[in-house]
Amino acid sequence: PQDYYRPLAGQYSLRMTVEQAVAIVADLELQHVIVVENLDSFDGITHFSFDDNLKAIFQHAMVVYRGSGMHSPAGCKRLLDEIAHDETLQTRVKVGAFTDLDPAGIQIAHLLQGCVFVITPVWANEVIQPLLKFNDVDDFDKQWRQQHYLNKAELHGWRNLANCLQQYRISIKQQHMLAHGLL
Repeated sequence: PQDYYRPLAGQYSLRMTVEQAVAIVADLELQHVIVVENLDSFDGITHFSFDDNLKAIFQHAMVVYRGSGMHSPAGCKRLLDEIAHDETLQTRVKVGAFTDLDPAGIQIAHLLQGCVFVITPVWANEVIQPLLKFNDVDDFDKQWRQQHYLNKAELHGWRNLANCLQQYRISIKQQHMLAHGLL
């Protein structure tokens, strides 16, 4: 959260224990934890052109890298578990996901404990045509396991998004969202 690292330049990320992260969320009365799928997008989160609503959310949020490969996702998973089991935090803190716009990204968000929203380009649920020029159909086709998962999962409010991704065979990486200002 910016209030915590204000003396540091925006490109820094902080490593801390889960207990320290929970304490910051509690002490600063943060309202959101946003989990970012890709490390380079996490590192460059301040370079994305979020709309005013998302900018306001980020002002009162802890942004967390999900972890992958050599950076274990266990810390992120444990943080979300601690929030879910804390009587005060579970009612105040909303967990969101910022992932690639593809079946794997929606699956990641769906599997994050307590995740209630996904950050997508504004057009993702409305007018899909502007996104198609940034689309990677070959990558979409490689995500058949994730597509199968989404077809079976209870997605509630995300069902339309998942159906749209499958209908148009959408796979747009966070890096393309940044490079082309899609948010």
